[in-house]
Amino acid sequence: MLNKIQKGKRNLIILGITLLVLSILCGVGGVLCTVFSEARWWMILIALVLYALGILGLIVSITFIWVGRAMTATIGNIKEGNIPLENGTINAHRCNNCGADLAEDDEFCKECGRPTSNTKKCAKCNAKNAIDAKICTKCGEKFE
Repeated sequence: MLNKIQKGKRNLIILGITLLVLSILCGVGGVLCTVFSEARWWMILIALVLYALGILGLIVSITFIWVGRAMTATIGNIKEGNIPLENGTINAHRCNNCGADLAEDDEFCKECGRPTSNTKKCAKCNAKNAIDAKICTKCGEKFE
């Protein structure tokens, strides 16, 4: 099952390819009108319009294809430590350890009890340290 970004990407590329084919057909039509115009002013005018449509369609179609190819779903983390969910979405309020839903202001997970941030504060100097640090990187105090 495709998520919204994947569907949009696919649809944009299909639209770009369709416009590219129509642009090429406009260019061919312009050439044919020019060749068979026999110096009729209205045939030359039609050829010029077809050339302009072909060039404009070519620019738009290449842009659509390029943007469609560049689109990517978010498969990863917005905030450090968040776990990706299926279909390329993420949730910024999940436990880093067990994936339980968290409120924005929760400091500990209600399911597994782990801290919700990847840092811990030193009791002596209030410096932030990595969650798995054994001693404070600022003052050298040992963590228990």
